[in-house]
Amino acid sequence: MQHRGHHRSAARSRPELTMDTHQAAASFTGLVATATGLGVSMLPEIEAWLRIASLLVGIAVGVASLYALLNKKRPPHDP
Repeated sequence: MQHRGHHRSAARSRPELTMDTHQAAASFTGLVATATGLGVSMLPEIEAWLRIASLLVGIAVGVASLYALLNKKRPPHDP
């Protein structure tokens, strides 16, 4: 007795969608090579944005440090 929905006739059988190890490795290698090529070709633009981002982070850290120094609670001063 077969379950409903799992019946496969010989005339309508579809090939299994499987990927062997060689095909997976070739696909991964192609993906990495394409991403590397794109990254190398865009290196000047990426470098410029990284410099701008690091500058903004540095400014934000400096402002936060200055704010913390100026708003530091001082202990009461005894005469």
